[in-house]
Formats: sequence, structure tokens, C-alpha cells
Amino acid sequence: MLNDDQKSSKIIELPPETEALLEEILKQYEDPTSPLSQERAKQEAIWQEQAATIRKQQAEDRRKEIDYIGVIKKYADPAAIGQEQLQKFKKLICV
Repeated sequence: MLNDDQKSSKIIELPPETEALLEEILKQYEDPTSPLSQERAKQEAIWQEQAATIRKQQAEDRRKEIDYIGVIKKYADPAAIGQEQLQKFKKLICV
């Protein structure tokens, strides 16, 4: 029985016409003036733009999360809650 490494390293013999077709596609892919290469470049630009957008959104989400944590800590601190309620009470009395 073959393990996964042996299965993945198996060499497959291709018919000559298929091999020639693959070589032609590879040449077009590597040639910067070919339509295939230009399409690849456009797609890579789209992917980079999408990745930048995702990174920006993740950074914004982290900032929001940090802000939320700060709010939670503020209200989770009994002394902070007590001080805030005391200030409200003082305002009511002084009016």
C-alpha cells in the first residue's frame, strides 16, 4: 500500500500532444505580452487589492475590539461604576 508521499510523487506519462499543449500554455503564461499573462497580472492586481481591503477591515475590527474592551473594563470596575453613580447623585443634589 502506498502512503500519501509516494502517491503524490508518482510520475504520470502524458501523450506528446498534451505535453506540447501544456508547454505552449506555460510559454504564454510566462510571456508578459501574451493575453494569458496580462489576464494573470490583472487577476493578481485584483487579489492584492482584495487582500489590502481585508487587512484594512481586520485592523479596523481590532481597533473596535480594543475600544469595546476598554468600555467593558470601565464598566466592569466597581469603583468606576460607583464614582459615576456618585457624580450623578451629586448633580441631582446640587440642582
